[in-house]
Amino acid sequence: MSLLPIYSPASGLTEFPNLDDLHWRHVAEAANMSLSGALVDTWNDTGDENGLQGTGEANLAGSGGTRPTFGATTGPNGTGSVLFNDDSMFIDSMSTGLAQPYHFFWICKQVGWTTYERLASYKIAGGANGNLGHQINSSPILEARFGVDYGVQSSALALDTWALYEVFVSNTTGDYTRVNNGTKATGTALGGSGPFIRFVMCADDNTYSLPGNWDVAEAVHCGGGSEVTGDDHAQLMNYFSDRYGLSIS
Repeated sequence: MSLLPIYSPASGLTEFPNLDDLHWRHVAEAANMSLSGALVDTWNDTGDENGLQGTGEANLAGSGGTRPTFGATTGPNGTGSVLFNDDSMFIDSMSTGLAQPYHFFWICKQVGWTTYERLASYKIAGGANGNLGHQINSSPILEARFGVDYGVQSSALALDTWALYEVFVSNTTGDYTRVNNGTKATGTALGGSGPFIRFVMCADDNTYSLPGNWDVAEAVHCGGGSEVTGDDHAQLMNYFSDRYGLSIS
């Protein structure tokens, strides 16, 4: 496995691993965006630009009142972030072939919540859809659902606290969510899914309703291959820890 340097904080070099099944990656930096002032018109995929083994660009787009806000230093450890405050962005009619098994990683902060608000959602050909994370119950509990009534739930995400939220989906009882590389919440098959035709950040996949209230510093989406494990996962956790100052190892 080769490593590609993409970020050099004052304390030393941090590297992002060359993940075999990386499909797209979004980092909250102005160089990766089209902006109208602080409003984000397009949040560009950085994967191909950095020579990673992705399968094609997937650029998140917004327009009108569905544009979140970029802050150059509002993320963890002085990095950038994109604030979705009842806004959304989407990738529509995708051709990247993202299919199960999926493995998703978000550096994110929940800044507010209402039941059924989304962190992210999707739609596939034929009309099936699901949620990579939505709120349930009477306190912040995030649930990942893929074509089933109930999915894996995590109560480890605290409001107004930056964290790594991870979801692995293979339609088996080994599917899990995890926060900050901690204990896996597992035991539920999240459901089957073909390749995405639409992906939406911080809103419902179908009508872009039920928007979320999240700050997102980075999103890494792998799929169509296998779970990110072993040295690849360790390197990714080290990258997140070094770049964002989170307690991940």
